[in-house]
Amino acid sequence: MTSNRLKDKLGSMFEQVTEDASGISFHENFIILKECHFIKDLDLMLVLNEVQLKNILFTNCLFSESVDMFHSHSDNLYLEIDYDIVFHDCRFEKKVSFSGLSLKKGISFTLCTFKGDFFVNWSQFGGAFLLSGTTFENKVSFDGSKFDYIYFFSKMDDHTIFRANVSFSNAEINDARFWNMIFYGDVLFVNTKFNCPVYFNNTLFTGALVFGEQGTLGRIEIKESIYLDGAEVKQLSLYNMVFEHYVSLNNTKIENVDISNTLFSAQYLSLSGTQIHNVNNEYTARVLKNEALRGSNGPIALQMKAKELDFYYCSLGWRKNLFEKFPLWLMKYSNNYGEDWFRALIFILCCWVIFFSLFVISRDGFGTIFFWFDISYLKEAINFLWLLNSSKDIESIRTVGQVLFFLLGKISIAYGIYQLIAAFRKHGK
Repeated sequence: MTSNRLKDKLGSMFEQVTEDASGISFHENFIILKECHFIKDLDLMLVLNEVQLKNILFTNCLFSESVDMFHSHSDNLYLEIDYDIVFHDCRFEKKVSFSGLSLKKGISFTLCTFKGDFFVNWSQFGGAFLLSGTTFENKVSFDGSKFDYIYFFSKMDDHTIFRANVSFSNAEINDARFWNMIFYGDVLFVNTKFNCPVYFNNTLFTGALVFGEQGTLGRIEIKESIYLDGAEVKQLSLYNMVFEHYVSLNNTKIENVDISNTLFSAQYLSLSGTQIHNVNNEYTARVLKNEALRGSNGPIALQMKAKELDFYYCSLGWRKNLFEKFPLWLMKYSNNYGEDWFRALIFILCCWVIFFSLFVISRDGFGTIFFWFDISYLKEAINFLWLLNSSKDIESIRTVGQVLFFLLGKISIAYGIYQLIAAFRKHGK
């Protein structure tokens, strides 16, 4: 096809943004479309049919209608595209769809904005698929596509942003680098195959990051290491997976984590500097605890052990499991299973005040004034708290009730002191 015929085809679809008539220019084996406003649907397959190119560049263009490049992919037959496609500083108002293609070279979107849906489905990319400084306002799908190189880059002052859900269902990726991205919606890797290390370093996920699916078993494959170092994740979900290589969550901030039927087999899950606020179930807490122990990460192991015990405590009923639940209740409210020394201090003070008050009331009655305001009672109260100096209290005991309150007070204070020491020593074990 001659350049004039191609220009006529494209010219019917766009109008000049500026008075400069050089919106489309032809060079040796490549085309540049600059500052063009496409007012009709752009079917790149139809426009570029029978055109021999090395690359096509769209720069500072506005697409008011949809952009499509579609070919039926039935029977795994793909249409081969042997040139680079570059979109730079472009704005897409409607849906963009690429499907059934085999791109031997690269395709890139830099500093672009997508207002409609963005679909790149059931295609093969032999070159790099590059995103940089681009914003997606609506749903994004890479379902069923195969990527040899997928590079999603962001600079610190110019992030690539996904504001809605992103799906990689049934995709296959041979080189995956997602750096400094921002995902506001959910990111779903279901039945996805990674033949490479996976990098999500310094990426923000304000929605869910999901690997696997509870309804499928063993479908997702990650054949190399995966890194989420420095990332922030609102919800991390790992379902029905076996990790055979290194998994790193170093310095990662995780709001919620849910793990189900997942095994870290060859190497441990690295949790150095990781902050985990909530775990969704007892199984998740146990897996994280065991992985922290494998990695000699004492602080995380203690945190996850506390969460594991709390889930177990909540699963027990008081009527059927009284003798098992009561010690857990004491551990929970005395120092949060060894995690909180300040709670242990409050526990000691509460036991002291409650049992000394009951002891004095059972011995002397309510009296005319509140006894905690009387200096003589305050001295006796301090004596009650100090375990090694209790002879005066013992001498004043006259009834069974006084014996009961005295012993319960001493035992609970002693237990609280033990829990206070245990909480202080938790990192020295």
